[in-house]
Amino acid sequence: MMNVQKSKYGLTSVRLAGLGLAAVISLGGVARGATVFQDNFNNGVVADSSGVPATGTGFWDNVVNTPTESGGLLNLTATVATAGKTPQTWLACHPKTDGTFNFFNNQETYTVQFGPAPAITGTTTVNSVDTTYANIFNLAVLTADAKNPSSGMSPWYADDALNLTLAQNGTVLLTRKINDSEDSAAKNLTNLISVNIGSNLAAAMTGVSLTLNATSYDLQIFVPVGTGIASDGVINSSDTSYGTLHGALGINESDWGNTYNGITKTYASDGNGNSGVFLGVQRAFGNPGGSNPDPVGSYTTATVDSLTVSTIPEPASLALLGLGSLLIFAPRRRA
Repeated sequence: MMNVQKSKYGLTSVRLAGLGLAAVISLGGVARGATVFQDNFNNGVVADSSGVPATGTGFWDNVVNTPTESGGLLNLTATVATAGKTPQTWLACHPKTDGTFNFFNNQETYTVQFGPAPAITGTTTVNSVDTTYANIFNLAVLTADAKNPSSGMSPWYADDALNLTLAQNGTVLLTRKINDSEDSAAKNLTNLISVNIGSNLAAAMTGVSLTLNATSYDLQIFVPVGTGIASDGVINSSDTSYGTLHGALGINESDWGNTYNGITKTYASDGNGNSGVFLGVQRAFGNPGGSNPDPVGSYTTATVDSLTVSTIPEPASLALLGLGSLLIFAPRRRA
């Protein structure tokens, strides 16, 4: 028997009844999902995480264009300083070698809770070469750029990336990039999700949750209960009017985070699956030199309350835990 409960932010807690499954949960609580990382953005220092792990000094080791923390919120604002340019502001961490972020080893859920609605704001008039990418927030799981290490940590420069794009106009995209083989321009990446939930729902978003494992992805978008089609407060794969929000990743672990050979210009099949995390905003693709570029002062802002990453072992591991629990708690014969 399974009882599913949702918090006001859409985070789901599952209570399992039954001897075997209950015993699995008792073994360290792993089956319910363990929080391996959380940043509540409440210590005033963007580079340091506040939450899990308890000591998060310097966790975000790639911070671009000075995002700020205030009142327990992360403020990401990208403002056009030169007409036609494409401003971006982000914070990211390089891949963790301890496997903290490795969706090939564990099922991982990346949950962003936004601050006061609307989550994404910005100058509404956009003079851009591609308005699909106007006023956007990005959550990405990614590897480093082995070819050009100085390029920083972003889905545009990373060798491998799963990049969730949420736009003020309601566009929702999940794009894939492997071995830098796809053009780094966002419009040329492989689309796994491409839907539009509408500007009204986009303005009402309270959070998103992206779940990844070795073979598939699942996206949930949280809005107030009763908002539009999401009568339960969660836009997910069952809301078919918005397209498919669940599917196959199509990625081999050997292609994720592998070594680049600068002499042969090729990647080895030695990927370890380790990833980093990225949060950022982008104003729009600019139009420098064009007849009507985005003006100085136009901007995009996203306000984030927290980022939480939780893991559940892959099914094979759960099966072993379940078997062990049944053996541990097997009924004894009466003498």
